[in-house]
Amino acid sequence: MKYLFLFIVFLYQQNTFGQYYYRDIVTTGENNVAIASLFNNKVTNITATEYNNRGQKNTDFNDWQDINHRDRIIRQTTRDRLTKTTVYTRVDEQFRVVDIADTSGGIINNIQYRYNNKNQVTAITKHIFEPALNTNQTEVFTWEYASDGLPLTMKRIINKTDTTEYRFARDEQGNIGEERQYRLNLPFGQPLYYYYDDKNRLTDIVRYNTRIKMLMPELMFEYDENNRVIQKTQVVSSVTRDYIIWRYIFNNAGLKTKEVLFDKNKDQTGRIDYQYQFAE
Repeated sequence: MKYLFLFIVFLYQQNTFGQYYYRDIVTTGENNVAIASLFNNKVTNITATEYNNRGQKNTDFNDWQDINHRDRIIRQTTRDRLTKTTVYTRVDEQFRVVDIADTSGGIINNIQYRYNNKNQVTAITKHIFEPALNTNQTEVFTWEYASDGLPLTMKRIINKTDTTEYRFARDEQGNIGEERQYRLNLPFGQPLYYYYDDKNRLTDIVRYNTRIKMLMPELMFEYDENNRVIQKTQVVSSVTRDYIIWRYIFNNAGLKTKEVLFDKNKDQTGRIDYQYQFAE
């Protein structure tokens, strides 16, 4: 399995083309809710333990988080075989992520978030500096909103010169229904479509596949009675139509206690268990 847990998984492993509304707006909101739960429940440490499909512990993998309540900093350390990474996440007084820093292996990865007084993400700045490859890139994502609080446009600016605009259209219920890329004020590529259930909860992210000439889902979600995502299905290949399924279990305090991974045959391929320590 070998993936980071909680919110970092979306920030560092999200390689899907597009899905900016989901990644930057929906996921950031979910992450901030999860972080607030950690602080409000006085969690001081989290340990993740990985098991394979036979229930055997993976001794090559360790992942733990230390939560500094005074400085509002989460330090996440991951060891995978001989590789060790440490990520620092700083939150503001409202427990919103404002800065994520990873300086492992001589590479600097930094992500900064800005919000307005309506608790909306207005800008996300990502900076990657890799001296060995002479890489120094900054991406800025700036968001503009309609009067009802939903986004109208997002501009992605690379190194202050290369600008791409994304525009968002509504569905019949007023939810964000379409995300489309524009360059030089002209539409580019296939749009993304967002679908919802009767409670306006996001259920599907879909794109038209030009090879098979039909709409294909990229992500699908299921919820519990508390509106928490308890299952996420991700299509990993549009050619083979292969996909993986995550299922999540929470305790009565709303803290995630388990993630279980399945393949498209519904066979379990692994799981991660979470243990929490609390301030006295």
